[in-house]
Amino acid sequence: MSGTIDRKSDPKTLALEKFRSAFVKISTLAKLTDMIVDDGRVAADQNFSFDLTAETIATAMEKSHRVIRMIDHLRAAEGGAPSPVFRTPIQDAVFQVLRAMQYEFPMGPIMIVKILSHTLPPVRMKPEHLEAILFHLLYRARESFGGKAGIVTVEAREENVPDATSRGSSGLLLRVSDTAARVDARILAGIFDPDFLAQHHGNAKLMVFFVVKKLTELYGGSMRVESNDCGTSVFLRLPV
Repeated sequence: MSGTIDRKSDPKTLALEKFRSAFVKISTLAKLTDMIVDDGRVAADQNFSFDLTAETIATAMEKSHRVIRMIDHLRAAEGGAPSPVFRTPIQDAVFQVLRAMQYEFPMGPIMIVKILSHTLPPVRMKPEHLEAILFHLLYRARESFGGKAGIVTVEAREENVPDATSRGSSGLLLRVSDTAARVDARILAGIFDPDFLAQHHGNAKLMVFFVVKKLTELYGGSMRVESNDCGTSVFLRLPV
């Protein structure tokens, strides 16, 4: 019939399918795939170009997948096993990610400062998801220095937030900060909007914030980003 749109050749449909297939390759993030594709469908309906968004995020996810594969390889070589599902010590996750990054994406002249008490409760997340979050944040910090020296701090502490119950709600407050150049305030305002970042090609590397936010929210957590002349800090509240 005249005027009928072939959905199989429609550019919006093709972009969304490309986006979906890129994530489906990483089976552990299947649920996250559906959440992000849903967001993408809304963007496509608003006539945004979604192809760059899909390609950029897929590239970032492939990097994290390489690091997680390296973590599994190193664990297997030592005869170890992943942490029990949904009970992941933050100290172990940080150690595993930084160790794997030495092989895949070395931090170079960047100094890593870890402020992680041994008494912190484990995070109620799958190990590979927490490791993916940490990798994305550390890799973004690494790239923000452009090969120059700097300091990245990984700090965590238990936090109790008042709620309707007398005991309140416990969580782990994770902060990953760097001393690199600040993020422009206009970019910071749209830091969780992948379509906004895709339209500013120079800010594609910031797309990882969108991925980290989705992963965090998958477990009921929350995220915020602050940036000033001293650098950029990412705050995550994770379930314990």
